[in-house]
Amino acid sequence: MLYQKKRKIQKSGKKRFFLGIRNFADRMIFFFSLDHSPDFQVEMAFHALCSCFYDVNVCFDPGNNNRGEDMKRWGNAICCMLAVAGLFMLGGCSGTKTFGSVKFVTTPPGAEVINLKDDTNMGMTPVLVTWEGDEKKPEYVTVEFRKTGYREEITSFWVNKRHATREAAASEPQPVTVELEKR
Repeated sequence: MLYQKKRKIQKSGKKRFFLGIRNFADRMIFFFSLDHSPDFQVEMAFHALCSCFYDVNVCFDPGNNNRGEDMKRWGNAICCMLAVAGLFMLGGCSGTKTFGSVKFVTTPPGAEVINLKDDTNMGMTPVLVTWEGDEKKPEYVTVEFRKTGYREEITSFWVNKRHATREAAASEPQPVTVELEKR
């Protein structure tokens, strides 16, 4: 009777163990599929990993034999491997370059476009400018338009860096249109 009871605990333990591993994998896939910051993804991966270790260590009661301890060791090893795989996924997510483009158009054309963040001349309108970033986060940009005989115009906008390549961003630029007033 005692043997059957231990065997039943081990069976339920195995089932809970595999459910814990599956839940961990499901959580990781879910969190990486959402468009969150890498910090949030690391935090959620840590919580999922803690949950996985808990499931592995709670589900096996070694009792009087070493089978439960072996299963715990294997379970913890699998959790560690999943954690390492998750970190590699995070490294790929945070290190990818993303691009966003803006098409500047003024009436009349031929105005200088100056980025006020670093005072760089971005070209003469109409001009297509592409921004590069490490994440899909939008960037707040303030530019000034200058043309002789017209008032300077300052405008701010968000650049959405959602494209994987520079060419894809250039094919779908955000329009920024400004009408310059005469002095």
